[in-house]
Amino acid sequence: MYNKNYLISILFFSLSIITYSQKKINCDKFSEILSGEYILTETSGVFGVIDINGDQIIEPKLTSGPSIGKGAFKQKLKGSGIKFNENIIFGYDNSIQEYVGINLNTKKTIIKGIIDYTSFSEGISIVLTKKENLEHQIFAINNKGEKLFNLPKYSARELKNYGEFSDGIARIPIYLDKKNNIIFKKTKTVYINSLGEIISDKIFDSYGDFNNGLARVSKDVNGITKWGFINKNGNVVIDFLYTNIPTTFNDSIARVETKEKLFGFINTQGKLIIEPKFKYATGFFKGMALVQNDYKDWAIINKKGETLYKLDNITRLALGTNDYSPKRIEIIKQLVNYNILAIEDFRGKKSLINKNGKELLLNKKFRISKFIDNLAVVNFYDSNLKKSTSGIINNLGEILFLIENNKF
Repeated sequence: MYNKNYLISILFFSLSIITYSQKKINCDKFSEILSGEYILTETSGVFGVIDINGDQIIEPKLTSGPSIGKGAFKQKLKGSGIKFNENIIFGYDNSIQEYVGINLNTKKTIIKGIIDYTSFSEGISIVLTKKENLEHQIFAINNKGEKLFNLPKYSARELKNYGEFSDGIARIPIYLDKKNNIIFKKTKTVYINSLGEIISDKIFDSYGDFNNGLARVSKDVNGITKWGFINKNGNVVIDFLYTNIPTTFNDSIARVETKEKLFGFINTQGKLIIEPKFKYATGFFKGMALVQNDYKDWAIINKKGETLYKLDNITRLALGTNDYSPKRIEIIKQLVNYNILAIEDFRGKKSLINKNGKELLLNKKFRISKFIDNLAVVNFYDSNLKKSTSGIINNLGEILFLIENNKF
């Protein structure tokens, strides 16, 4: 028999919380938590960055980029908008009218003169430059902006279709070549390693990123799209059995879904280790997953499917907090790491609760971003003040930053 207090202590470890005073920030809104150190702000449609002390790191000068056309015909001229990972932020610098990459730790521009880019992952970003030589126009850089390698010949110029490096591998689309004529709208996907070498070019209908040594792929089986998994050589190691899309592996476990919309779990050998019986399930994170057995019957389970801790009085997760990431671990990560779960009742009333069921942000209708390093952006309507406002909160529901001239 599990001791409940012991389980609480191992499931929801206490975090060391810095004591903050509410600091007012001169901006229109808080746009995004970039990391536990940096927050993206927006003022008159232009983005800047502040640090956790509220100090300005980058003055508001970044945008997603210039556009052409109007209304429904408006299109952005290249660029992938504001992107951040591993302390490098990409965006369009209005002050010099170029796309740039900036290291937030050093406040230095590491690269400019680019027209598209992927987020940094595992120390690598892929960028598209203004050069006209197709073979050398797309290449990988490190976090100093130094060139690492050229991408394979005929790599597609639309970087939004590229995967980020994961497990030392990235998926990239390559233009098909027929009789030496490039058909620009048709591509095939290949996987490259961190040296830029193609390690697999086998043809499937769709492709996922690698994690735990495997990537999910799909193909047509008798007129039905089925999903399976390949290894780093491109060989199928888990057959095409799944009609509904499985998650990417995490903790060496993937979530699978039956035609009846019941969720279970498989291991990296494709063996079913927890039978499909849950009405909802996250992926596994640190050996735990959040599952729904029935109406108001929610629990945390381990890799054996055993209930570690029951969560009472939950009708459903708050709409708008749905996790569509490949691993499906964002909700369980927030619960395990930060002791936070966003829920709502059948009337649509949202609540932010902790492990003990305590409700935070009382009497406020809110929208909340996912927690990143113990911080989240919250936007809400305060029924007492009868106005909309926003702020930055920690996992105790404490307000760290407010927009200037707004207060709770």
